[in-house]
Amino acid sequence: MSERAASGDADGGTAARMFALALRLIEVTGTGMWVAQLDGGGYRVNAVVPHGIGEEAELVILDLLAKADRYGHWYRSDAQAVWAELDCARGVAQVERAGIGTRRVTVEIEGIAPPATFDRMPDALTAVWGALAALPLDPVQADAFRYFFTRPDAVEHVTEFIQRDGALCLAFSMAGRSHAVRVRPAGEESARR
Repeated sequence: MSERAASGDADGGTAARMFALALRLIEVTGTGMWVAQLDGGGYRVNAVVPHGIGEEAELVILDLLAKADRYGHWYRSDAQAVWAELDCARGVAQVERAGIGTRRVTVEIEGIAPPATFDRMPDALTAVWGALAALPLDPVQADAFRYFFTRPDAVEHVTEFIQRDGALCLAFSMAGRSHAVRVRPAGEESARR
């Protein structure tokens, strides 16, 4: 995530909205989606919509799009897609923070959601778990992630990993492909693996 986008989304709210919207669109459409960062901060979420998806699914998609700051649809005879733009929260003060759970962190779900930066570890872990919970994970994987990211000492536990290894990197398999979940200090583009 660029520092420009990070500074505009100091509370992590826009990134959390992006994760939730993107994953819900995957669930409703059953297709892929892609996310782009906007120059002024914020995100543009794009999703392919299969022809003949059905009226109920179309209404759900319209409801999801209505929650965005801007949205649209494009249609060709062979394909169609929707897009939604989410602006960063404005006027949120950037505060220098130190200590466990208050350090800026970047989270990423490789191949699913781009890096997003949060001011506080608890907000980052909540967003990661929310995104993972929406995926069609194997029940054992879902239970393991739920325990890891929601246990009472999750912030301290993840902080220990970051202090020891430079980042937390967990992996899961979905649809025959491996994906990495990364939590690292903000501003560090690559983490030790």
